Amino acid sequence: EDFASQLPKDARYRVVEWTITLARGARPIGSPLTVSGGNETANLAQFASQAKPGDRYVIEVKRVARRNYQDQTEPVTGIPNTIFTIPLN
Repeated sequence: EDFASQLPKDARYRVVEWTITLARGARPIGSPLTVSGGNETANLAQFASQAKPGDRYVIEVKRVARRNYQDQTEPVTGIPNTIFTIPLN
């Protein structure tokens, strides 16, 4: 937060590759969907038809990039394995 307030043009981070998996209990349902190439959205239609109440989306961040004050994109290293879980109702 301090970095972003001090150097806002250097604090433009973006997830550039991630995977989404539909999970039920401890098991994945189907194959994970990998999103990359700067896409900000993913078509989850393949999961929606299989989803049931109590399932969840598991999102794993694979790669992050940063745009610096010179508008050059740099890969960000040293990011720990980051996983988000989104429950479905």
